[in-house]
Amino acid sequence: MVKGGLDQTLDELQDQYRELPSHLSAVVQRLASQIDSTTVKSINVVYFPQLGFLITIPLADSIVPPDLGLDPELYTLQFATERVAYYKDEEMRHLDSSIGDIYGEMVDREVELIRCVIEQVLPLRRQLIAYSETFAELDWY
Repeated sequence: MVKGGLDQTLDELQDQYRELPSHLSAVVQRLASQIDSTTVKSINVVYFPQLGFLITIPLADSIVPPDLGLDPELYTLQFATERVAYYKDEEMRHLDSSIGDIYGEMVDREVELIRCVIEQVLPLRRQLIAYSETFAELDWY
């Protein structure tokens, strides 16, 4: 991980990533007020790198994802596990387009910065080796 303060772009991405949980909590509160609580007992929003933002709804043993009572024109089932259904709605698509794959962007920026540092350090390596060989030959006694 690259230390903060080295690159403004990376710092901004890291700040945005750190604020993501509180931002998603606000999104969940808005969603919870729009979804019928008799059908959906619990709702959450998660971010998966490369998959984006998804609404998660736990599944009861007797409920399969299409039977959650959600308007299929508003909520599109992306995939489901045995216990959770993952949906996208317009707000999740907006988060995908506005925030995007923030984790991937952070990693890409870190790799780019590390590559730049390596390119600057490698030429110095040869000089340091030459200096160390010279100093090794000096008689210090």
